[in-house]
Amino acid sequence: GCAGLEGGRLEDGRELLGRARTLAPDEPLVHFRLALLFVDTGRPAEAVTALDSSLRRQPDNARAHNKRGSALQMLGRLDEAPV
Repeated sequence: GCAGLEGGRLEDGRELLGRARTLAPDEPLVHFRLALLFVDTGRPAEAVTALDSSLRRQPDNARAHNKRGSALQMLGRLDEAPV
């Protein structure tokens, strides 16, 4: 998944990360990487959902909290971000 993202092949990355999520649904990094892809492709609502999944599994991930705030801001829902 990450190689597809880093090589600019977003659709390949999405497909690989989707498979990774199926194989390792409890892995927070998979959900986080999916969220990054969603933000990069202008899909912030899907990013928030993926980040919520990641944060349920790893609540102390500061990068995920930060990216969630950015995605909420893109949606005009910054008031939902914890202070």
